[in-house]
Amino acid sequence: MSARTRRAPFFLNTMKPEPLIFAPRATDYSEFTIGATYKPVIAGTQLFMLRPEFRFDDALNGVKAYNGSTNQFTFGLDLVVKI
Repeated sequence: MSARTRRAPFFLNTMKPEPLIFAPRATDYSEFTIGATYKPVIAGTQLFMLRPEFRFDDALNGVKAYNGSTNQFTFGLDLVVKI
């Protein structure tokens, strides 16, 4: 059994950012995430779930909020074991 998920929120940042922590000036952010859940059944029993996720973050308005870039890609992976 498997499932797919996706998200695409938009964030508006109007607060003055802290130096060296956030973007150099206020900007809008968007992100898109796509993931899946894989639940293999082995010998009639589901023992674990594997959940990979790809994410794309973007700072709009040309602000370089991600280590000198306006966007970044992230990959994550969860392994949930049934006890």
